[in-house]
Amino acid sequence: MMRRRSLTLIEVAIAAAILALVLGISLGASLSASASNAALLATAELDQTGRRLFAQLRRELHQSGTDATSGTDRVESPASGASADLTAGDALTFQTRIAIGSADPEDDWGADPSHPKQKVRYRLVADGQVTGVEGGPYPRYRLVRERLDAANNVLETVRVCTHITEFRVTRDAGSRTVLLEVRFTRQNTQWRTGTPPDPIHREFRERIALLNG
Repeated sequence: MMRRRSLTLIEVAIAAAILALVLGISLGASLSASASNAALLATAELDQTGRRLFAQLRRELHQSGTDATSGTDRVESPASGASADLTAGDALTFQTRIAIGSADPEDDWGADPSHPKQKVRYRLVADGQVTGVEGGPYPRYRLVRERLDAANNVLETVRVCTHITEFRVTRDAGSRTVLLEVRFTRQNTQWRTGTPPDPIHREFRERIALLNG
């Protein structure tokens, strides 16, 4: 009966090295796939956030415009003919008709176009920084929607979104439109060491008509 030969130390070392190499390759592939999936998920989330934000702004700005009786511009800030890169504390403020044919006449332009229930303010609030990116850190903002009274006191505050790094409002003189440009930025959450990957940017741009005159 033949006796089985045992492995030498050299053979064991070689086998261990091969196993470590295979495990390292598998782990690297797993981490790469995880980082890629995280980036895709973050991009999809920013796309959804941007679409929801612009749908809300479009709906409310469509119901703004100019009071046909007084000629008063219902978009208070920025003023007509001005452009503004909004930062912390800056805002887009306007009046908007919040209901048509409502049981409460104060909700409709027909009762009082300047009623304070109809004034809203979209204001940027400092929300930390975007870190772990080349050229950073970038200031980050969250956007809140505030309902105001006649003295601009806040009656209600609702958080709209975050991850905003740029918010530009352009109003051409005499134009019944508002051009909005918003950039969202997120760092890659899977990055740990070495050169940071490019941040995830999503940009949205739309010229919205002030339809209600």
